[in-house]
Amino acid sequence: MIMNAPLELLNAEGLLKSLWPDTESRPSLRWLRMQQKARTIPHLKIGHLVFFSPEQVRLALEKRTIRTAK
Repeated sequence: MIMNAPLELLNAEGLLKSLWPDTESRPSLRWLRMQQKARTIPHLKIGHLVFFSPEQVRLALEKRTIRTAK
């Protein structure tokens, strides 16, 4: 992550809309909360509010799902 760039933080619904603009392919809010609980995607919790950085979540999902051929 570039330290000089401003960090964009979104709530859960905003994250889903940002990463999956097509409503047909968008996962559910329940799926996102399960991923959050399993700690497979990075999130920031301030009090009872939860925020996500779209770029960090995208990188975490890519790292988890892309496999290289051997």
